[in-house]
Amino acid sequence: MNKILYTLLAILCIGVSACSDDDAVEVASLNIVQSTVDFSAAGGEGFITLENGNDNLEVLSNMEWCSIKSVTSDKITFNVALNNDLVTRAAAITVKLGGEMKRVSITQSGVIAKYASDTFYRYSENVAFSRTINFTSTLPVSVSINSDAQDWLSYTNAEGGYVFTGTANDTGSARLGKATISSGSTSVDYYFYQYGIDDLLGQYAGAIQVYSDVFGLDGALPLEDNTLITSSVTGDGTYLIQLPMLNLLGAVLKMTATYRNGAFVITTPQQQAYQISAGYGSIIAKSDDGLYLQASILIAPTLLSNGRIGLAYGSDVYPILGLFKNRVPTANNYTGYSIDFPVLLMQKVVQ
Repeated sequence: MNKILYTLLAILCIGVSACSDDDAVEVASLNIVQSTVDFSAAGGEGFITLENGNDNLEVLSNMEWCSIKSVTSDKITFNVALNNDLVTRAAAITVKLGGEMKRVSITQSGVIAKYASDTFYRYSENVAFSRTINFTSTLPVSVSINSDAQDWLSYTNAEGGYVFTGTANDTGSARLGKATISSGSTSVDYYFYQYGIDDLLGQYAGAIQVYSDVFGLDGALPLEDNTLITSSVTGDGTYLIQLPMLNLLGAVLKMTATYRNGAFVITTPQQQAYQISAGYGSIIAKSDDGLYLQASILIAPTLLSNGRIGLAYGSDVYPILGLFKNRVPTANNYTGYSIDFPVLLMQKVVQ
């Protein structure tokens, strides 16, 4: 009897064991086969390819700019929006199936824009011109020209930027054109100014910075009435720049200039009708590198902060009123005393 029982138990165990082996199913794990993880600032469409997925996939993104477009058992499609910022940003896409979870990190770079830093271009004698301006970006670029200049200012695409072309100015007066190049949050205005010498002559307002440690001067003063730039009465092709400083010095500074390449050129030294106990006044020059008895000071058109055209120094060399022991200035009779004018901004008074 016991032998029969043991035999039945053995058969039962074999049968149970056989059934267990037949019913055991190995569940394959969810795998990320391939994914698009790095994006430029322009953004675009990305994909995540899956292995062993099914219709029960749960997919989430933690950032609005990285949105899920569609999900199938083996593919996730998502969109990365345009990044207008300069900084890189990151998102994470989470894929869940049952008790498994996979995470894919998405990185998008910020805008990388390279462009010409010079934004003001001047063309004397109203000549026609062609100017290449470099501007590249990782985002789409747009160009616009202000409506007042569209009949004479145009552009074409060029490698690494754009070529702006202006026709000769035969209108009889100066004109200013503006082109705006934009990409993402970056927008740069470029200005093109055509003019002649007559556009620079006349009465001016503005300000001049005055500095002298000896006389305790340091500040900006408004230009006084009758600040003028006129043709010389001698008719020799020179021009007279007249800066009244009656309130400060009780005198009018007068500087003779030539006109070259669209700018006034003041050659120093130039004696002035100014004398105090410390010496005789003459205009000489100064820069960060030191004093110059003989030098050239440029005064040229510039774009003012109010969007209008004015005049300013065309280099880092500026005039100072040096005091000398004798009326004729020389290096040997310079007293070491001066009144400096390091900044000058002039805006023509509209008559």
